[in-house]
Amino acid sequence: MTDVLPKANESVYAYDLTTGRIMFSANAPVQPGLFDAIRAMPGHGVVVGVTTDISKIYVKSGKVKDRPVMAPAWKDGISTVAADGTSFITLTGLPADTRVYVDHMDAGLYGPTFDVTAEHPGTYSVYLENFPYMEKVITFTAT
Repeated sequence: MTDVLPKANESVYAYDLTTGRIMFSANAPVQPGLFDAIRAMPGHGVVVGVTTDISKIYVKSGKVKDRPVMAPAWKDGISTVAADGTSFITLTGLPADTRVYVDHMDAGLYGPTFDVTAEHPGTYSVYLENFPYMEKVITFTAT
């Protein structure tokens, strides 16, 4: 928690002490008593005066940090798979315990690789989520 009080033109951001994820904000000017109420919430810390897109930052050791970027890649640059339900291509470079969704269907936790197959031709989206990393969408084609 911070002892820095917000100035009249500063916003206040509450974050989860365990993950560093910014949970919500109170825009300037902060209403009387709200800052103290946010500070008193169990399991939350407070940062003041953030001037960037809060979806791109998190808090680590009380300091605002840029969220790291995942750098997944299709193994050997291959992003096309046969639409036969058995052939597969491999996505590499995933941080451990990355939540993987294929066309909005939860495929589970993976890392550092994820093998994907398809039964029907088309272009598919793979959505990757693993806080504090920035979410990432990558596509593949089944022919």
